[in-house]
Amino acid sequence: MTALQINRFRELLEAKKAELVQAVARQRERLAISDNGDPMDRARMLAERDLTLRKLDLKLALLRRVTGALREIEDGTFGRCAACDRTIPLKRLEAVPWSPYCIVCQQISEARKPGRYGMESEDAGEYAMAS
Repeated sequence: MTALQINRFRELLEAKKAELVQAVARQRERLAISDNGDPMDRARMLAERDLTLRKLDLKLALLRRVTGALREIEDGTFGRCAACDRTIPLKRLEAVPWSPYCIVCQQISEARKPGRYGMESEDAGEYAMAS
């Protein structure tokens, strides 16, 4: 990867990081719950708070990935798959510059995550067929 490409990715990642930091700050402001109002209002506010927490978790996870990619640029390891150490294709990095994995390792990682029923993906498929 050329120095020009690395600099372009650094700029993209720094812009994404700034965007996420602002989004996280906005989400945190929404977490306050007022004791005012009737029980229905408080229940609605709790539901909204739960949704905000879920969004905040997603934003923070993405922020960690973006920060990690920026650290990899500084370390000189940006663009290498964290699992197999092969070069991540440029098209993948252009689509998802914070991706730590090549496409093959990403697919393997996703296949290992628990499926819909809290089982490994292949077990969940067998469960669905048996149902």
